[in-house]
Amino acid sequence: MNIAGVPFPYDAARMPDLPNSLKGTWIESIYNNYPENGTDAWVQSQIDIAVNFMKSRNVPLWCGEFGAHIPNSTTQDRARWLQTVRSYFEANGIAWSMWEFAGSFGIYKPGSRGLFDYDVNIPIIEALGLTPPPQKEFILTPDTTGFKMYDDFIAPGFRESSWISNGTLSFYSQDRPLSGHYCIHWADADRYNNIGFQFAPVKDMSELVAQGFAIDLWVRCAQPSVNIDIRFLDTKTDVPEDHPWRMRYTIDNTVAAWNGEWQHLQIPLKKFTEQGSWDNNQWYNPWGDFDWTQIDQFQIVAEHSNLHGIDLYFDNIRIVDPKIVRVERKVPVPSCSDLLQNYPNPFNPTTRIQYNLAQPGKVDLAIFDVSGKQLNQLVSAMQAAGRHGVEWNGKNNLGQAVTSGVYFYRLIVRGNGSRFSETKKMILIK
Repeated sequence: MNIAGVPFPYDAARMPDLPNSLKGTWIESIYNNYPENGTDAWVQSQIDIAVNFMKSRNVPLWCGEFGAHIPNSTTQDRARWLQTVRSYFEANGIAWSMWEFAGSFGIYKPGSRGLFDYDVNIPIIEALGLTPPPQKEFILTPDTTGFKMYDDFIAPGFRESSWISNGTLSFYSQDRPLSGHYCIHWADADRYNNIGFQFAPVKDMSELVAQGFAIDLWVRCAQPSVNIDIRFLDTKTDVPEDHPWRMRYTIDNTVAAWNGEWQHLQIPLKKFTEQGSWDNNQWYNPWGDFDWTQIDQFQIVAEHSNLHGIDLYFDNIRIVDPKIVRVERKVPVPSCSDLLQNYPNPFNPTTRIQYNLAQPGKVDLAIFDVSGKQLNQLVSAMQAAGRHGVEWNGKNNLGQAVTSGVYFYRLIVRGNGSRFSETKKMILIK
């Protein structure tokens, strides 16, 4: 939208001129009618249409989305409009909710990182009839301990900032996660696509670099020729010569054995090298200005080529002190046995079933129909502790395909005088 600063309520002295690009469009007619429509009474008359419907049908009403766009409105005008709408809803018994709270219609100050203790837009909160939380001044101090970025979920203090123009990205893949229930799965990426973690707020990692901290992560891929970058980006300041500079490290088959199994990498932050910056639609060679005190993002990047036809997996991404966290090539033993949900589900024609064993034992994994009849014994063997998985191809013990429908899979583990059993449901759709 090429027009901003329209006041609410209407104020002729504050009205912006209509841009030439909008003349002759439907927006011009709205602009011309705004002296009559930019009032409390007109807004309330539009809500009255819903109020009359509610009363005539004797039904409850809920408004699940309303708001004023932050980039095009002042805080004061937004607050006045929100108070008018919200108070009239409540006066007429209409329940309401905001569609979102951290975006361009949200409750945070424009241009802020949306931190609840620091960035709440108090006039907006008050216009919504809510109690504003106490606000503090944010002071950036150097991190002195490690932190998680991903472990089943994106960690608190981070937001996803990925750029994907092709392929798929899931932060909740159940395809053989290292531990827990999920890992990151990235497939068929175009060149320069990336998995992004934005720091909220920015971090000062200078002390971690000085103390020899490292990024610690697990990776898995079955394509030996893969090259990817991991990198940190600093913030872009208001200085015209400044750009979001990058520090990168390349992971290839000399760093990780791309053999389809989980590989544990621990890369000291000091080994990252400055790469440069892509900004203002052009490339800037490195100037030595990367700032570890203002880290804005961490990214995993298809920097060197496209990754079409390639599946990459990541898990347990952390910043650690190598003196405390040693590099272990062995996958950790689960703390308890459990049966994971099959993936995909629903499925056709195959699905993968995974389970964790806290200790060695005799494992029986079987498929049953809704009547309780066993159709297929997938596993019946002694197995070691750890993560295990098996695929079911939708066939019975005789190799015959079963029909679409609901099926159950049951895991029984016996060992050391104990017995574990769990059953889950899955759906086959043909």
